[in-house]
Amino acid sequence: MVHCCRSRCRPIIWISGFFLHLSFTTAFDTRTPGGVLPSVQPTVDKAVATVWINPSGLHAGALAWRNVKGNTFWGNASQWGTYLEVRDKDADMLLASLGHHPNSTAIIFFQAYLADISTWTDAPLQRLNYAVQHFSVRGIKPLIFFGDPEFYGIGTWATTHDVVHNTTAQAYLLKNIRTVLALDAVQQYVDHASVYWLGASTRCTGGVNVDATTVSPLGGGDWQVHGRDVQGSAPSICTEDDIAQYNTALRTTFASENVSFLAHVDGPFWNGCTPQPCDPKKWIVSGYSPASLKRARVDGLLGESWTMGTLVDAVETLLAFGTVPAREVVLLNDVPNCDLQSTFKCSTGSVASDTAQWFQWWQQLGLGAWGVWDFIDGGIGDSNGYGDVLLEANGSVSLTAKGRLHAAFAQTQQ
Repeated sequence: MVHCCRSRCRPIIWISGFFLHLSFTTAFDTRTPGGVLPSVQPTVDKAVATVWINPSGLHAGALAWRNVKGNTFWGNASQWGTYLEVRDKDADMLLASLGHHPNSTAIIFFQAYLADISTWTDAPLQRLNYAVQHFSVRGIKPLIFFGDPEFYGIGTWATTHDVVHNTTAQAYLLKNIRTVLALDAVQQYVDHASVYWLGASTRCTGGVNVDATTVSPLGGGDWQVHGRDVQGSAPSICTEDDIAQYNTALRTTFASENVSFLAHVDGPFWNGCTPQPCDPKKWIVSGYSPASLKRARVDGLLGESWTMGTLVDAVETLLAFGTVPAREVVLLNDVPNCDLQSTFKCSTGSVASDTAQWFQWWQQLGLGAWGVWDFIDGGIGDSNGYGDVLLEANGSVSLTAKGRLHAAFAQTQQ
């Protein structure tokens, strides 16, 4: 049997109730010998997105973004049953959180190791395939976001599984990515993907925690990264050459299936652009830099940021360096729900002022797309650090104040 998607024809293999495509062809990138890119490059320009980690209605303690190693709903039959019960309600709420924007996009977070059929069977893949199709049918564009690339098997970590330096480990990750890209619904509906960065992982930091941050008012020091020199002199086991090679391998893998690769970075990356104005050649965070991303020829960027004073100059520096075009940058609003949780602090003192400032900067930068981290944080009655949707103890769902602000802004963009 042969099936044609994204202008490609592939043989199909039937695995436990769903079609799995295997690809043996590539499209060559004329910019660089041996490079691979789709013949017609898709764009994220004008997209409005939210990171979708898990459905509503899960039991308390299902804080997937904090603790998913080997315990994710994709691999849990009971939690998957909950998804099936709430999938339409959640799709309605997701569209509401994005103001029913015509380019509403779900950035589906899927742990890369779950594609290991020998460990997990094909159940997580079947479920992902179903979710991609369901979002698409509901008019929501799916984007696959591979999480935990440095883990394997049941979500375990080992010094030998270094996807940057160990060729066997990297091959394992790329194989898992190709397995996901071969899914029928992914072939049909997905044209962008990303992989969670390693800039804050001990794989690349040499044990230094670059996520350790504190907050002070804007103009008074802002969010600062502690425990390392943000100019790159702290111990790091990932060099620019390492990250350029790693991201090149990711890009070519995605491009072989006509999928554009958005390199992911988080807040510590933007904080690396200090003092400002910063020198792009000295701006290096665990091997991630304007230069290493440019050398990898990544198609775009998926960048998380809160309301941080380093953001505007950092993005302008990146764009001026020619790393990626502005229209292919999806900036993710990572402002916390500081009105709901005292442990989460806003840079300007409130969700409203943080969000207003963040959108002002986004417009000033002239970027192509924006998104939110995230749709919903956890289970019933859990704390809600970042979600646009609040899940009450009685199971009811509603938009948080931040969610309402995002929905209102999305409506102005239509």
